[in-house]
Amino acid sequence: MASHTDSIKGKRIDAFKVDPDLCIIPGYDTDDGPEHPLYDRRVEKLKRMGRAAVAHMIDSILLNKQISDVSLRRNGDVLETGPGKHRVLALRYIKSEGLAEDVTVRVCYPVLTDDQWRDRILAENLDRRDSDAFTEALAFADYVNARSVGDLARVIHAKKKTVEAILALVQMPKGVQQIVMEHNIGRDIAIQAAR
Repeated sequence: MASHTDSIKGKRIDAFKVDPDLCIIPGYDTDDGPEHPLYDRRVEKLKRMGRAAVAHMIDSILLNKQISDVSLRRNGDVLETGPGKHRVLALRYIKSEGLAEDVTVRVCYPVLTDDQWRDRILAENLDRRDSDAFTEALAFADYVNARSVGDLARVIHAKKKTVEAILALVQMPKGVQQIVMEHNIGRDIAIQAAR
């Protein structure tokens, strides 16, 4: 494994490879919650579903032999994963199951503020094709907890009323939330159910 110490101390965007076990996922590998700038409530789903949550990604990585960069930031002696939590977890399974040799995470190390990290994580979450309406609403709620509904509406180019309707999904009863997640119910139907 290549040394990453010099790259992490740099002030520029840098790329390097690192062992996936060294990439800490806030809320998954730690007890962090929504107060952490890189926390993403989707980690709860990752914990609950285990390997099944990233099985399609494992297959894709093994088939295509490539993976998008993961964004990390340094927090003391720890490398925290921002966008790329699913990729890191998939690579951990590939490594632990011996499905490939020399398993590393290709890392992009941008120097960003907490607000820029949140914008990046939100953008990646919204771009996910396998995300259900409730998971999207959780990402919105995490963003709004740190910023505002107005900020979120500007970032995603949506009306404030639309953002508020999506955020209402977080207030649905737990049983309904579970159904939305497990059956990948679309946003419009889920919003109707929340009303």
